[in-house]
Amino acid sequence: MKTKFNIFLSIFLIAIFVIPFFICSGCKNAPQEVDVILLSGQSNMVGVSERNELKDVCGEDVYNELVKGYNNIEMCVQIHSPESAFIPFTKYTLGLGAQSDQYFGLEVGICKTLNEYLPNRKIFLIKCAIGASSIYDNWQKDCSIYQLFEKTIQKSLDYIKSLNYNPKIKAMCWMQGESDYGGYEQYYYDCLVNLKTNLTNTFDEYMDNFSFIDTTIQFDGEINEAKKKFALLEGNYYIDTDIMGIVEPNVKGLILGNPMHYNAKSEYLLGQLFGRKLVGLI
Repeated sequence: MKTKFNIFLSIFLIAIFVIPFFICSGCKNAPQEVDVILLSGQSNMVGVSERNELKDVCGEDVYNELVKGYNNIEMCVQIHSPESAFIPFTKYTLGLGAQSDQYFGLEVGICKTLNEYLPNRKIFLIKCAIGASSIYDNWQKDCSIYQLFEKTIQKSLDYIKSLNYNPKIKAMCWMQGESDYGGYEQYYYDCLVNLKTNLTNTFDEYMDNFSFIDTTIQFDGEINEAKKKFALLEGNYYIDTDIMGIVEPNVKGLILGNPMHYNAKSEYLLGQLFGRKLVGLI
């Protein structure tokens, strides 16, 4: 009887110490889930707002914070059409991802806000935006720029997975429409539907309550009406800068006097609005 008891006790002790070891070993190797956000569109997403005006907008302390960057946020960049122009993931710092180091894009306000509210979340931004691109001519499934977009996303996801992360695409921020100025509401709406459908079909396994966030362009009521209509569909959102009154044209931008390009104040504030919307969604 004593022998049977000793055998039972030995099995019991082995179970206590050995089984948790195997369970913990499995947990240790499980990939950590991380947030992925897509940034796409044309020039105002690329970044043509003047960096030398930014310090006056956000203040010296925040400006220095942006220059230092955020350890929890990494970004890769494709803002020129040759695939070879791709900039791999690196820690976000001011100057990364814009048309040149003289300019900045919406990611500045986005990253500032994400870090402020979600400082402990690991976040990857995939930025693929091409200046002067049209939703109809460049962002539909058979278009070379859209195909470059998909390639950029896929190789970025592959890289994130190689770090033993489990990437989840939470949202896409879309800043585009100026090149489709004068187009019809239904035409732009249909193109938006196609764009989101193509993305979700291709990357469905990575999507996690995927949200599509859009915003106003200047001077074109029909395009903006299409954006508002699209935002009525599930998972879509629209930031109305006309109502908020934050947008001012950049009269000293990359193209002199181009009213479609935002000045530093508008670009920074709009980036923060995108960031706040993202905080509520991811």
